[in-house]
This record gives sequence, structure tokens and C-alpha cells, in this order.
Amino acid sequence: MLNKFVFIIIFISISFLLFSNDEEELFPIIKDGKYGYIDQSGEIKIKPFYDEAKEFENGFAIVTSYELSVADGSSNSGWKYGYINKEGILVINLKFEQAENFKNDMARVKQNGRWGFIDKDGDTKVNIIYQDAWDFNEDRALVWNDAKFGYVDKEGKEIIPLEYNGGTKFSEGLAGVKIKNKWGFIDKDGKTIIRPQFDKASEFNEGLARVKIDHLWGFIDKKGFLIIQPIFDKCEDFKNGIAMVEINKKWGFIDKKGKFIIKPQYNETKNFKQNLARVKKGKIWGFIDKSNKVIIPFQFEKAEDFKDGFAQIKLDGKWGFIDNKGNIVIKPQFDQCTNFHAGIARVNFKFLFSSKIGYIKNDGTYIWQPSN
Repeated sequence: MLNKFVFIIIFISISFLLFSNDEEELFPIIKDGKYGYIDQSGEIKIKPFYDEAKEFENGFAIVTSYELSVADGSSNSGWKYGYINKEGILVINLKFEQAENFKNDMARVKQNGRWGFIDKDGDTKVNIIYQDAWDFNEDRALVWNDAKFGYVDKEGKEIIPLEYNGGTKFSEGLAGVKIKNKWGFIDKDGKTIIRPQFDKASEFNEGLARVKIDHLWGFIDKKGFLIIQPIFDKCEDFKNGIAMVEINKKWGFIDKKGKFIIKPQYNETKNFKQNLARVKKGKIWGFIDKSNKVIIPFQFEKAEDFKDGFAQIKLDGKWGFIDNKGNIVIKPQFDQCTNFHAGIARVNFKFLFSSKIGYIKNDGTYIWQPSN
């Protein structure tokens, strides 16, 4: 009985440690020209070693070093990409010409000018033979060779032959494909569901897809029926039941019946985030709600979406932060900045021949002073 109890305690402790390490947020920093990582307190967790490093995503971060050519020709000069885990261990060697983040357990990588996919063990799952490739979505990835598009599965099988003139990612079970100069839709087995008839098409979102007919855009359902007539010069996908549309170079918003909830009147719009949308009138940006009420007045040279109650704004050529009432909480002073993630934002200062990177908390205090 005692042994069983001890085993349970050890198991829980190990599980907690593994979970905690995986959940720990790390941020790339640069010191003396090399990249490493700090935690949310500003403590160095992975010593600076690499020539470049990206943010962690799904437990992995892409790191880069510049390698010189080997005399026997086994390696050429250039940037080499690999992956580390949150313990700083190089789990996938620096051997790729380019590498992308893991999505749906697969990552796009490039070798010898060609693209393929690896899994989280670094094993090649889709042969690195394609001139271009796009991320997996719904267990299919769009690939391109010799001007033809097709789809592979996660075992590397060309499940849908490379025979199309264009393609989109799979979404809601369907993908847009181009045959000659018209677009239609296929299912995950390659069966035609909506015959090619549109000048352009996008993937499905919230049951509707954008299609272009005779220079104008509208929306169809999964049976190919026009639900919203093509009357727009441009439009974007539906997000939470609302889509941005453009008529005569002015942007507004519609619902899924095609009814305007905000008539076209802005020079530029972005999707609603945390119940606010950033919109541009003339050359300045402000924020509105879904009734078109101006919540934060038009005053900014640029603005980004709200996240965790904060948004980046630009005034007099510098970036700072506002809260969701429009109050400036961190005065504009940065040449660049990201939004807050886990309570931390990255800030950049640019100089004539260099730049410095630092990290701040949402009260504006530094956890990592700007360095290069």
C-alpha cells in the first residue's frame, strides 16, 4: 500500500514538472549578438548561443546559425535552421535552408531548394521534393510542382493528384481548386462537390465561401448556391457572423444574410476583436463598436487589435499602448512593439545601423533592458 502511495506521489510530481515546463513562457532575447531566451521574470533560461531565434510555438522554437562550407562539399555556406525545446535542447538539428513552426504536429522545411514536412521527432513524413508547400489543415496539405497543385496526407501520399492550376487549404471539409481559369470545390477525397464556375474563390469559413463572378464578390454555401449576391469590389471571410466588405473604395460590415450592419464609409477596416474594430477614416485610425459608435476617437497614425485589454498605437512616429477605454497607458516611445502575451511585450529601438530589443510588463517596466 505504501509503495503504491509513493508511486502516485512521484507520478504526480513528474507530471506537474513536465506540465509546468511546457506551460512556461519563454521570450527570445539578444545579447552580445547572440540569441537566447528569458522567462517572464527576465531571468535567462536558455543562454544566448544562436545567430537568430524565433518565439516558441507548440513547445518548439526555430533557431538559426550561419555555417561555413565544408571542404569536402558535404555542407554549403548559409543559414541553417533547426528546432529547440524549452529546456534549450537542440531536438532537430540545424540542417534546413528554411523552417516553419509546427502546426497540426507537422512542420514545413526546405532543403536543396525543395519543401517537405517533418514530424516533432524530426522524421521526414512528406518527402522534401516540392517547389512549394503550405501548412496542413484538416489532414491535408497543398503542394506545388511544375505549375500544378495537389494535396498530400500526413503519411506523404499524394492523396489528390497534382493536376490543378490553383488551390486553397481545406476548411470545413472542402478546398477551392482551379481548373484552367475557373474555380470550384472538392472534398478530401478529391471528389468535385461544386463544379468550377467562379473567377476566384476562397476557403469556407462559418459555412460560407467568398467567390468572384464578373469582377464582383459574393458568398456561396457548401452546395454552391449564392447566399449573398456578388455586389462587392472586395470582401473578407466571415468572423463571428460578420464580414468586411468594400464598395467604391469604402469599407463596411455585413451579416450572414448580406445585410449591412455598418454601411461602407471607412478607408480601411479590421475585424472585431474584444467587441471593438479598428477602422481608418482618412489617414487616422480609431475604434468602433458593432453599432458603429466611436468608442476610441480617430487620432492614431496606426493601430493594432486589442489583446488582453491592450492595443498598440502609433503617434508622432512612435509606438505605445492604450487600454480599451482609449487611455494611453504606456506612452509612445518605441520604434516597434508587439502586443502583450502572458503579460509581456517585446519592444524595439532602431538606430542607424542596428536595433535593440527589450521586454516590458503591462505597467511599462522592463524585465529585460533593450540590448543587441
